[in-house]
Amino acid sequence: MFLRKKLTCFFILFIAITTKAEQLSIPKPSLIFFDTTNRELCVNKPFTDVINQFWNLKYVPLDKMMDMDLSEIRPEDEQSVFFVFGIEFLKGLQSSPISQKVIQIAKKYSTLPNKLIGLCFPSITINPEINLVATFKPIFEPFLVPTENGLDFTFTDTNFTTTHSQNNDLKAFTFLANNFLARPLESRPRKYHTTLSFPNIGMNFYTNQIKQALAENKDLLKFLPQSSGSSEIVNETTPYGLYFNNKNNHILLVNNSLLSFSGITESCHFCPMDFNLRNEFLGAMSNTITQATNLFFSSQINSPSMPKTVSFYKLNTTGQCLNSDEPSLKKTAWMELNIFEPQDLDVAATTTQLQSNRNNKIDQQKQLIKYIVNSKIDTLWLSICPNCYYSPIARQKDNEKKMLETVKNFTAQLKNEVKESNASFPKILIGFEIANNLYDKGLPKIFAVDVYGNNYQDIPDPLDEDFWKNEVKIPFAKFVEQWNKPEIGNNIAISGVMIDLEMYCRKTSGIFLTTMGITQNNFTEFFKEQNLKPGPMTFNAGISFLMNNKLSQKYFTFLENKACNLGTQLKNAFEKQIPDCIVALYMPNILCSWFYKGLYKGLSRPNQPLYLFSFNAEFGYHKEWFTNNNIKAHHSSVLLLSKLSNSDSFKLTADILKHHNGVWLNRFSRLIEPKSNDWTMVEKPMFPEHSRQKLTSDFIEYLSKI
Repeated sequence: MFLRKKLTCFFILFIAITTKAEQLSIPKPSLIFFDTTNRELCVNKPFTDVINQFWNLKYVPLDKMMDMDLSEIRPEDEQSVFFVFGIEFLKGLQSSPISQKVIQIAKKYSTLPNKLIGLCFPSITINPEINLVATFKPIFEPFLVPTENGLDFTFTDTNFTTTHSQNNDLKAFTFLANNFLARPLESRPRKYHTTLSFPNIGMNFYTNQIKQALAENKDLLKFLPQSSGSSEIVNETTPYGLYFNNKNNHILLVNNSLLSFSGITESCHFCPMDFNLRNEFLGAMSNTITQATNLFFSSQINSPSMPKTVSFYKLNTTGQCLNSDEPSLKKTAWMELNIFEPQDLDVAATTTQLQSNRNNKIDQQKQLIKYIVNSKIDTLWLSICPNCYYSPIARQKDNEKKMLETVKNFTAQLKNEVKESNASFPKILIGFEIANNLYDKGLPKIFAVDVYGNNYQDIPDPLDEDFWKNEVKIPFAKFVEQWNKPEIGNNIAISGVMIDLEMYCRKTSGIFLTTMGITQNNFTEFFKEQNLKPGPMTFNAGISFLMNNKLSQKYFTFLENKACNLGTQLKNAFEKQIPDCIVALYMPNILCSWFYKGLYKGLSRPNQPLYLFSFNAEFGYHKEWFTNNNIKAHHSSVLLLSKLSNSDSFKLTADILKHHNGVWLNRFSRLIEPKSNDWTMVEKPMFPEHSRQKLTSDFIEYLSKI
C-alpha cells in the first residue's frame, strides 16, 4: 500500500513537472512590427520591452519595409501585426508608393482571421466630430467587417444614438476611435510636473456618450487598461488603448506617445519628472499589453513584472551622477546677454528717468555677474547666435556693433568679479540657433523632402553642406575672431560651441525627421556611388526605384554616413578656431534618426565626449544605444527655473544629477528679472515676492555646494 501511494505521488509529480516543462517550452507567439516612420527600435522602448514579455517581436524598420517583397510577408507566420504610422505617412496616404505598399501589407494580414492588429497613430488634437476613421479609411478598411452597402464611416460625435442594428458595433467603434484619436494622451488631465510643463487640468476623456457606447458594446469594445490599480493621477491619463473584437480579427488602437513613453525620444509634454510615478505609468502600459493579450487569446495571463531593462527607472539613491569618474559639464547656465546691451536713449524720458533706468540696469548686471561667480557654475551657454550677424543671409547684420559692445560689457564685468572673488572662470560655450535666419528671402534653396513626398520649405535639407557652412562654420570663425580681440573678450577664453538643433517657428516640423533626405543632390550622389544611371525620374518613380531594387536600406546608410562626414567636418572647423573645442548639441529630446545618429558619430571622439542637452528626464536607460553605436556622449537635463518655488525645490538639481551627467538651468539670466505674467514666467523662479531675493541667494549658495 505504501509503495502504491509512493508511486502514485511520484506519477502525479512527474505529470506536473512534465506539464510545466511543456508550458515553458511553448514558443512565444510571433508579432511583427512595421514602422513607417523610424529606423531605430530604441524609439519604441520600453513599450517593445513590455511586448517581448509575451510575444516574439520582429521589428521591421522603415527602410527594410520599403525593400521587402510582398511575397516575403507571410501573415500565416504571425499571430499579431503592429503598424506604426507617422504624420508623414498619413499625409502621403493617398499618393505615396510606400503608403500604398503598407496598405497592401495590411490587406494581406486582413485575409486571415484571428489576428491581433495593432494600429499606432501620432497625437492629433482635433475636434472629435471630424471623422478621422473616415479620413484614414485605407488603413481601417481592410480590418473592419463590411456592411452590405460598404463600410459605414459616417458616424460622428454628434449623431451617436443607441439604435440597435447589426452594424451598431461598427458605429460604436467609429465613434470611440474618433474620440480616442482626437483626444491623445497629451490632452488628458495631467496632475504632475514634466520637465517642461506644469500640472494641467486637460480634458476628461470619459464623456457620458463614450460611457454609453462602451456599455452597449461591452462584449466587443473595451478601453484599456481596465482596473489597473493605479493612482488617480495615472488613471486620469487613460485610456491607453481601444480594443475591438471585430469577429474576424482583433484591433488594438494606441497612441504613438505611449510607444515613446520614457523612451529616448520621450515627450516632455507627457512624461513625468518623478521616477516613482514613471514606474506607475509603465505598470499601466504593461497592463494595457497584458489585457490586450489576454483578450486576444481568451486566457488569463498574470500581469508580468516589469522588464529587467526597465529596472533603471527605480530612483538612484546613491546621488552620484553618471560617469562621475570622467570630467563633465556638471552645472551649465543657459543665458542671454540682453541685460548687458548698451543703453538706448529714450527721447521722451527725463534726465532723472534715464539715470534711474541706467542705475537699475547696472545693478541688475552686477547682480547677475555675482550669481554666475558665486554659484560656481562650471559652464555658461551664451545664446549669442553668431549666424544672425555673420551669415550671408544674416537678419541682424546691422546690429553687429551693438552685439560686440554687449559682449565687451559682459566679459569686462565677469573678468573683474572673478578677479575680486579669486574664483575660476566658467567654460564659455557660444550658442547657435540654426534656423534663426530662415525667413522670407532667407528660406532654404534646398529644402527638406521626405520619402512620402512631403515638402518642408522652411527647413533645409539636413545634408546641405552650404547651409552648415554659411550658418555655422563661417559665422563661428568670424565671431571667434572678434571675441579674441582683447577689447572684446577681455582675454576670457571660449571653450566650445553649442548648436541648438531645434528649429523654431517652423510651419511643419521643428526637427530633422528620419523620413527626410530625399533630394536630387542626394539621389545623384547615391546612384553614382552605386554605379547606377537610372536617368530622369519623377519623385514617386525615384522612391519606387529604391524599393524595387532593394536599395532603400543602402540609401539610408548612405545618408547616415554623409551625416557622419558632416559632423567630422564641423568638428574640424571648430577645432581650427579653438583647440580641443567642446561641442554640445541641444534638442528638445534626444533624437536618433539617421541624421542625428551620423552627426553624433562625426562630432564625438573616444577621448572627448559629445555633450547633449535636452528636456529628457532619463538618460541612463539609453546609454546602451550610444555605446552600441560607438558614440561617446554625456547628457545634461533641464531644470526650468519656474520649478523652483521654495527651498525644498532646490533638491531638484540633485535629483537630476542622479540620472544625468549634468544639469542645465533654463534660463539663468531671468534670475534678475522681475516677476511677470507673460510667456517668460516659465523661465523664472516661482518664489513668493516677499522672499524672492533671499530664496534666490539661497539657491545660488545651494548650487555652489552641489
